[in-house]
Amino acid sequence: MRILLITSKWPTIDQEIDGGCMTGLNVLDTIVGYSRVDILLPEGYKGINITGINKTYFYPVDKDIIENYNEKNKFMCRIKIAEIISSIVLSIHPEYDKIVVLHAFHAFAICNGDNFLIQNKVILFPMLLTPSYIESGEDVPAIYTKKENIVLHNSRAIITPSIFEREQIRKYYNVPSSKISVVPRFVGREFKFVERDLQQFFQLNICYIASIKKQKQNMKAVELLQQLLKMRSDYFLYIVGPIHDHSEFHSLINYIRDNGLSDRISLVRHMTQSEVNKLFSICLANISVARCETFGRSIIEGLYCGLPAFVLNDTKCFRTLIGENHGVLYFDSVYDMAIQIHKVFKTPVLYNQMQKEARDFGVLFDEQNVKPILKDTLLCNIK
Repeated sequence: MRILLITSKWPTIDQEIDGGCMTGLNVLDTIVGYSRVDILLPEGYKGINITGINKTYFYPVDKDIIENYNEKNKFMCRIKIAEIISSIVLSIHPEYDKIVVLHAFHAFAICNGDNFLIQNKVILFPMLLTPSYIESGEDVPAIYTKKENIVLHNSRAIITPSIFEREQIRKYYNVPSSKISVVPRFVGREFKFVERDLQQFFQLNICYIASIKKQKQNMKAVELLQQLLKMRSDYFLYIVGPIHDHSEFHSLINYIRDNGLSDRISLVRHMTQSEVNKLFSICLANISVARCETFGRSIIEGLYCGLPAFVLNDTKCFRTLIGENHGVLYFDSVYDMAIQIHKVFKTPVLYNQMQKEARDFGVLFDEQNVKPILKDTLLCNIK
């Protein structure tokens, strides 16, 4: 069986925690033993070695793409990338039984209704769609949303990690449920459970694993820290993730500096999965203050490691994905979140209960549990 995998992201030493990168790696790891896999990537990845790949194709990346890939013109930039990808796929698609596409925009020009042979091969991982971008405060051009709609209807099958995103696809785009499979992301073997003793921590560490952009509302994590420091002086915040929006980043570092918080915050742009696991082991809580998520990989990875999570109600996917009493508490504001974090940290019995609930739930996402489901879903759609 021959499969072409299309993505613009791949885990490297300085990118490995990005959700798109890790999804790509997980998909490859799932199917490589059952098929010959080739990959199409941006030319910026030339020179990296990808274990398991038979052949690598690269699409050209010009100055405009580099400058706009994560900036305000990113949506129109993606339409441009889609055309470039199409020009390559048109010439090589007869070699493949199926084409696995990570992020809807990569398929804009190959699932536009003009070529049934190609689009009937496409298995789509949407990644993030217009409703989520709107919730994140982004202005999405109508032409971009229109192209999403066409792709979702024309692709052979759609695999989403959550009921939340499945319902988006059904209701916003009117795509039939029969086309959509829900398979959660899995937690990799790098992550290990660690039992934490509150009394052994000289510093109350909290982490937020999130790229810096509007969707993630990184500033709210800093506001949370400010509230916590009013109650105790030994709270410390790690914000870990690449910079996807330089305007957001500059606002963030200016706010940290202007409020005298530089010695209470560590901004880390890149960590490997093993390094994230080590960070979890020295933290007492994991947070999400994002406007929205389709899955929230880092929260699930934290639960797997026994790390309690505190999240905003705005991040709706967690309610359907995790529910209640699984090591997660929900809040309407960072002020309420700070009060509860402080209360939990003062109550070892309550904290230990949350640790146990987190671990008991997190193991459901173990690679050994989820990977076979992803394999069966992919290969079933590949027949």
